[in-house]
Amino acid sequence: MWFERYYQSDQSKNLSQALLTSDGALIMNYTIEQVESWGGFLEYQHIAPGNAYIILMDGSDCIENCSLNPDQNLENYYSFNYILDDNSLDPWSGNIIVALEGDSDSSSPFWCPGWTGVVGYDVLDSSYIKGFRFELSVDSQGDVGSLVSGIIALKDLSATSKYNTSLSDPDKNEINSPLCVKEAGLHFNTYDDLSSFRRVEFLGSKCCETCQADVDCIYAFSSQEDCWMTSYLHPDSVSLLDTEFKQSTSTAFWMDDLMKRGEICTLCTCQESNSNIDCRGKDLAILPKVFLPLWMPRILDLRNNPRLSIIGSGALSEISDNLQELRLPTNMRHISYQNIMDLKALQIVTFEGVDGKDISDEEMMNSRVLKNVISSSSGIFGDICCGLGSHFSLISPSDGLTFCKLEVDTVGIDSFKESFWEYVYADKLVSIRPSSSFMAEAAESPEKCAEYCAIREGCNYFSYDARWKESEHRCNLLKNNGTQYYRCCDVDDYADEEQTSP
Repeated sequence: MWFERYYQSDQSKNLSQALLTSDGALIMNYTIEQVESWGGFLEYQHIAPGNAYIILMDGSDCIENCSLNPDQNLENYYSFNYILDDNSLDPWSGNIIVALEGDSDSSSPFWCPGWTGVVGYDVLDSSYIKGFRFELSVDSQGDVGSLVSGIIALKDLSATSKYNTSLSDPDKNEINSPLCVKEAGLHFNTYDDLSSFRRVEFLGSKCCETCQADVDCIYAFSSQEDCWMTSYLHPDSVSLLDTEFKQSTSTAFWMDDLMKRGEICTLCTCQESNSNIDCRGKDLAILPKVFLPLWMPRILDLRNNPRLSIIGSGALSEISDNLQELRLPTNMRHISYQNIMDLKALQIVTFEGVDGKDISDEEMMNSRVLKNVISSSSGIFGDICCGLGSHFSLISPSDGLTFCKLEVDTVGIDSFKESFWEYVYADKLVSIRPSSSFMAEAAESPEKCAEYCAIREGCNYFSYDARWKESEHRCNLLKNNGTQYYRCCDVDDYADEEQTSP
């Protein structure tokens, strides 16, 4: 029996050929495509038809090099079948049926003896089986150098189980379970060696279930093919889904599981007398689950938790009606937009600085701390953001919070327009009008003017003049922003005489 596999490459499949000749030779004419940063591969596996051992290879405790041969990084489970002394004349007279169960007990259908491979949990996990092999052997009754000959043939190899539609229906693969939350717009950098992600090959479509079943998994990331799991998310591993490719191939998850999150009044100090939950210095890696049936907090203090980097969707839903003040830790990188919108009474959000003190609005404006939130219209997102999204008004920061709008491939989406502001004495690269012989399209709208600034070397700012008394609209590409001047609100400062458009 021969098996062949071409890793994620139609080209490799189309350009390679394997031929099994009548005399038992396998001729391979191959082409290998590198489809990952680590390379690529194809394989042809011969499942050899002695005692006959059927060996399953469990990868649940394998961290790296899980596809190398021999299978020393995998748990090896043996089923012993004494069939070589069968002298029946009918070549297909018998069959082998083994229950798909195994552990360290030698009487188990599949036994992990530990003499090859790794010893992990000593329980066969059928969802992590990476392969199988047959091994033929003889015992010690003969002399050294003696030979044993025979013929064995195997066919109709199959694994049977109850059909589970939830695992076979592709439309159901990534549906959130109550314990697994898909976090929109979030990307985890799995190759940076900061968060110690563990890669589970070929389970990207079942990443939710895989993480949920793993006792240590709190955060997970699907790259379509593989599932990456970790118990701690380093702040520098957090980024945004800010490209079309990332949005089409990546999904981030976190576990909304009481066993993994813990209960907040057990892990933190709940002070009913002053309606405060104090979680300072608790080394939290995920926000604990909130259960407060008799009273509702007004203040949630999460400072001095450097391992806490995201607050996912719905994580604060149990206290959304009364929470007025949210104090965030130094390494906070992502706050779900839905979380903030659900906090109906929220008035104050403070951000902890690296020195443990709260940072001011001005410091927050230029800090690039949060990837998806800014606290000023001229603030700086911590990652590439496609545009300004929803705004939430607060007492502090005084400008409230504005969330990143992740829409790719939209003209001008990554620019910000300030109506009626003019850049006086700015160094100008070029002024473009509809009548210009080159790049005249830039004068059609502020969005197109922004796009032309993005592709023009040296352009860092732009201004767009569409005042109605001007003969032509102008797109000014600028090296710097000079001095900002607010020009409003005479009739001549508008784009129309009715003063409906700036």
